[in-house]
Amino acid sequence: MTVCITHLFRQTLVLTLAIVLLAANAGWAQSVRIQSGEGNRGYGWMFQHAGNCYVIFPRHVAGAAHFDRVSVTTAAPVVNDQAFVMRPFWPQIDLVVGVIDRGALDDRCTARLADLRVSSQGRSADRARMHRISALGTEEWVPLEIRNRSYLEFEGVVSNAASEISEGTSGAFAFVGGRPIGMATNTDQRDYAVFMRAEEIAMNLERFFSERSVAFANPNTPTPKADPNTATQKAGLVIAQALTNTPPLLPQHAPENLQGEGLYVAQPQGAIELTLRLSGDDLQPVQRLRMRAPGDGGFAVPKDIVVLLDQTEAGKNFRFWRDGQMRPDGVFDTGQVAARNARWVRILISSAWEAGPLALDEVVIE
Repeated sequence: MTVCITHLFRQTLVLTLAIVLLAANAGWAQSVRIQSGEGNRGYGWMFQHAGNCYVIFPRHVAGAAHFDRVSVTTAAPVVNDQAFVMRPFWPQIDLVVGVIDRGALDDRCTARLADLRVSSQGRSADRARMHRISALGTEEWVPLEIRNRSYLEFEGVVSNAASEISEGTSGAFAFVGGRPIGMATNTDQRDYAVFMRAEEIAMNLERFFSERSVAFANPNTPTPKADPNTATQKAGLVIAQALTNTPPLLPQHAPENLQGEGLYVAQPQGAIELTLRLSGDDLQPVQRLRMRAPGDGGFAVPKDIVVLLDQTEAGKNFRFWRDGQMRPDGVFDTGQVAARNARWVRILISSAWEAGPLALDEVVIE
C-alpha cells in the first residue's frame, strides 16, 4: 500500500510540474490586468525584449497622455508592478506599449515579441479562447467564434451562453493553441468584441523597436587620459577613475559626476565609451550594473548598451559581460548575476532613443 501511495505521489508531482512548466511557456500566462491613473481598467500582454519587460494594451485604457504610469497585475499567484507608458503610434491605432519596472515581474515575463507572429493555424482558425483575470487573480476563459476577419481586425463572438463580454475587457487577448492572435479593442457589446490582429501589433512594435533609435557612427575618437584624483561614492563599488572617448559638453558635466552629484552630458561623435577603474589593488567581484538617465530633462536617453570587464592592471584585455537596452524612461539594470572579478568596467553606448546631447545621471556597480 505504501508503494502505491508513493508511486501515486510521484505521478502527481510530475503532472504538477508539467502543468507549471506549460503555464510558464504558454502565451496566455503573459496576460495581465491594467489600471491607469484615471482609474480605467483593462488587460494587456507582456513580453521580453532586449533585457526589458514590456506590456501592450489599448490606448484608450491608458487614458490621457499626462498619466504616464499604469499598474500591472498578474494572475495568481498575484504579483503587482508598474509600467511607464509610451504612445509612439499614430492616435488612430488603439495601442500603447509600457515598459515594466524591473524587479517584481522579471521571472513571470517570459514571452517574446516573435510570439505575436501568428501561425497559419491561428490565421485560419474559426474558434479561439479569450483570457481574462479577476481582481483576485482567478483566470477565466471565454470561448469565441471568429467572424468577419479583415486585414486589421476580426470579430470574436461568444459561443457559450454562460459567458459574456463584460465591461473592462479591453486589452484581453484571444488565443489559439496557446498563442495570441488578437487583442480586444472594442468591447461595447455583450456577446462579441472586436480584436486587433496580433500580426498588426507585431508589425508596429517591430518597427518601433528597430526605427526609434539614433545610431552613432564611430569616427575612432581617441580616449583621453584619466584624472587619477577622482574617487567619489554614491552606492556600490568605488570608482577611482573615469575615462571617456566623448568629452562632456561643459566641464561641469564630466563623467566623474556619475558616482556623485550632477550629470555626465555629451554630444555623441560615435559610440560613447565610458571606462571606469574600480578602486583598490585587488580584483573586485562584479555581479550587477545599474545606470540611470534623466528621462525628462530634454536630453537623449541611451538605448543599446554593451558592458565589458577587464581583470588586468593596465585595462588592455576587456571581455564581453552583458548587453541590453536602456528603457526609454532612462533605466538600465543587468540584474544580479554570477559574480565576475574585474578591475575595470567599460560601458559602450552605440545608440540613443532620440537625437541630441545624451545624459547619464548615475552608474552603480555592485
